[in-house]
Amino acid sequence: MNPPALTIVGPRINSSRKIIAQAIQEKNEALIQHEARIQHEAGAAYIDVNAGAFLEQEVEYLPWLVRTVQAAVDAPLWLDSADAEAVEAALEVHRGKAVINSITFEKQRMDAMVPLAVKHSCGIVGLTIDSIRVPTEAEKKCEIAAHMVEALTAAGIKKEDIFVDPVVMPVGVAPEAGKETLAAIPLIRAAIPGIHIVCGAGNVSFQLPNRALLEATYLAMAMAAGMDVAFLDPCNTSIMASIIAAEALLGKDEFCIRYISAYREGKLGKK
Repeated sequence: MNPPALTIVGPRINSSRKIIAQAIQEKNEALIQHEARIQHEAGAAYIDVNAGAFLEQEVEYLPWLVRTVQAAVDAPLWLDSADAEAVEAALEVHRGKAVINSITFEKQRMDAMVPLAVKHSCGIVGLTIDSIRVPTEAEKKCEIAAHMVEALTAAGIKKEDIFVDPVVMPVGVAPEAGKETLAAIPLIRAAIPGIHIVCGAGNVSFQLPNRALLEATYLAMAMAAGMDVAFLDPCNTSIMASIIAAEALLGKDEFCIRYISAYREGKLGKK
């Protein structure tokens, strides 16, 4: 059977969530580990950990999250932080190959994080944002991605360890944003073979009703365009059902075995 077309990064251990922030402050290992387990069991290959709400304590809290999560699940983590000191502390205790989430194509961010990725032989997420603006045009996203990957590989990072995020903006604010990011994915795929392309569909539906419908639809479209990694909540059954269906339709699920199994297990909604 073919491997899944999509690698999932679980985002639920984020200090912007009140329940997670409280658990981090109280060093509530049980709650954090429960969140890690349910995401991993639901299909997340990576778990993202974020302690960014605690600016003064992040260098303490981020490695604590790494140790706590990896005591519960055998999975690599995405270290979601703009603080290089906190990222380095987390990398020192991480087992296996971590991913730094994330950098922009700005000198200050590159100088802070790229040496850490090289030193620890880990992956890195690059957003298609430069020092001037957050571009919406597909061609500009591809241009920034190409320059960024060139700089990363020159520094010694392997292409297979680079995750390019073409940054989707809310369509409720920028109507062309979703279409332009979808157009950017095959451009980046063609221009820079060997890298991963990741999308977080949560932004696309910001401040709109029935966000899960928009996100599930957008993820299926992004998969068809060439996205291979998604930042999404694997515990959201409607989104996961859409991904399973998309894999079958894209020929990534040989003889639709995963689709049929998911149907029999009741994962695709009402029979």
